[in-house]
Amino acid sequence: MPESTRPAETVQDVVLTVGAVRIPLGQLTATATTWRPVLAAALRTIADLIAQATTPPNPFTSCPGGLYQFSETEPLKWLAANPKHPQAKIIQEKIGAHPMVQWVGPGDADGIRGWVTDHCQRAERAGQMPVWMAYAIIDRDLADIDPTQFSGGGTNSLAEYVAWAENFARGVGQHRAVVLVETDSILHMQALNKEQQRERLSALRSFIDAFARFAPNAVLYLDGGDSRWASPEQVGPWIVQLMDGATNIRGFAANVSNFNTTRDVAEFAATLQRYLADHGHPDTGFVIDTSRNGKGPDQWGSWCNPHGRQIGEAPTTTGAQRHGADALLWVKAPGSSDGECGAAPTARSGLFTPELAMKLITGAE
Repeated sequence: MPESTRPAETVQDVVLTVGAVRIPLGQLTATATTWRPVLAAALRTIADLIAQATTPPNPFTSCPGGLYQFSETEPLKWLAANPKHPQAKIIQEKIGAHPMVQWVGPGDADGIRGWVTDHCQRAERAGQMPVWMAYAIIDRDLADIDPTQFSGGGTNSLAEYVAWAENFARGVGQHRAVVLVETDSILHMQALNKEQQRERLSALRSFIDAFARFAPNAVLYLDGGDSRWASPEQVGPWIVQLMDGATNIRGFAANVSNFNTTRDVAEFAATLQRYLADHGHPDTGFVIDTSRNGKGPDQWGSWCNPHGRQIGEAPTTTGAQRHGADALLWVKAPGSSDGECGAAPTARSGLFTPELAMKLITGAE
């Protein structure tokens, strides 16, 4: 019988149920043709609910003790080695007293595992959340492509990266942890060719999968760029691809190692959140690096030890909500150099110097 001549069908009190969510479609009298848009809309609603269910909640709300203070950040290592330095007291007060993110480079894979476990255990005993930065991606910082970049030195192959990621994840194990995944890895996608982009996506997916298998209580934040160097439309598609099918990604980290004001970054992040929601991932969260954004960027938007910058708002998990963020973090340790440039022309990338730290404390040129 042709569809247009079929008798009308009456459906009484139709309700779609997805878990604990009930979607009433109401009492409808319709032909099969008019049912199609209703069912399509219902399926879209179900897809959105499923996507939302696989986005973890804000992980920082589960830690009454706040953020964990790693003992091996560059400022604390310098303070331990130089307790009598004339600036040690003020550097301890203004920088060392605040919890910072611990960066994890390639290093020795087996050694990383035990070291990560030790800190996760200490954090758990204190009721605190350890926050790590994974930083070992192939072609890290595009140093092999752009000689002006200072932070090369990632793993040498996909197989090496996967082995490193699995050891890192096994080190976290069943403990709670937050991991920021490979800063600049998504921001730099636009500078890679198609083959390199495929390799990078494979590496990032391997990292996400390793943590899903071996560290089920860890929550990940992908690279979200910042408000100056890329738009939500540039980084968003890559984040969507990585979030599709994943259950351990909360959202993204913004302004890592950069100087943009918290207000500007929060506006950028809100726009990126809307992009992700429009592409199947509602209810994402974000964190902001406020370590060096107290004065915002200089007039040129310099990224490498610009003069006259200042430390920003202290790390917090309770005061971030006014910016719409899950947390404000010090990802880049204040006083650690971006490379041999700007206000630290002889300090290699990652090296802490008291001179650079004091400039950030005082905001002096």
